[in-house]
Amino acid sequence: METTFTIKGAVLQVLQQLGNGAVSFAPRLITALILSLIGWAVAAICRTILSQVMHRVGADAALERAGLMSSFQRLGVHEPMRRVVPAMLFWLALLIFIQSAAQMVGLATISDGITGFFAFLPNLFSAMIILVLGNALGQFLGNAATNYARDSGLAFARSLGSALSSFTLFVVAIVALGQLKVDTRILNILTIVIFSGLALAFGLSFGLGTRDATRNLIAGFYARRVFGAGQRLEVNGQRGVVSAIAAQQTLLDTEGGTIVVPNTALIEQTVRREEAASA
Repeated sequence: METTFTIKGAVLQVLQQLGNGAVSFAPRLITALILSLIGWAVAAICRTILSQVMHRVGADAALERAGLMSSFQRLGVHEPMRRVVPAMLFWLALLIFIQSAAQMVGLATISDGITGFFAFLPNLFSAMIILVLGNALGQFLGNAATNYARDSGLAFARSLGSALSSFTLFVVAIVALGQLKVDTRILNILTIVIFSGLALAFGLSFGLGTRDATRNLIAGFYARRVFGAGQRLEVNGQRGVVSAIAAQQTLLDTEGGTIVVPNTALIEQTVRREEAASA
């Protein structure tokens, strides 16, 4: 009987402690739930206000004119900014209230996790800004290289612009990873080794294996500044009308047909340009 009474008393004591804990915890839990609901309402109001403000000021149109919308799309963000930015503000504001609610009910792990996230947030924003601006810079450099190479008569103008744009984005991504506190030392060393090898191979190929092609390529660039399609020229005793100045050679239409002249002949030899006969 004493053993049964002792076990019964222990059980009752445990139940009493649980009941007292639940009674003392219930007000904090209810307060935390109310605080979370208030946070949700406040965050929703802030999201609505910011969305309307961005819509009225034409934020998306301004970003489109600045060329940043295409950068966001290349990074996988296809929604308009008047939806993305307010949604981010909503979750950030809600997390602040959830952190306070977690502290109130004694959930230190959740509270500390949210605190660490907010401490990491400046690095995250910096990485995002670097990616967006770097992407825009890569697009600008790629388009500029494409247009310049196309004006120079290079057949691979688009590929050259795409390569330059991709390389710029790759470098920007490494910088962004550094902002996120990711160790990029091995990646930096590997990148330097790869691009050094590519630069060496490219230099040797241009310096040894493709000297004539390089000379014709450069000569074509300068020849386009002096001569143009439709002009009558005499090159190496051959007379004809310039049909096109390609990357490596110039096409002359003669009475006997079309002849091909290396671009270096237009620069290194004497060329006589015949003026059109006046009416």
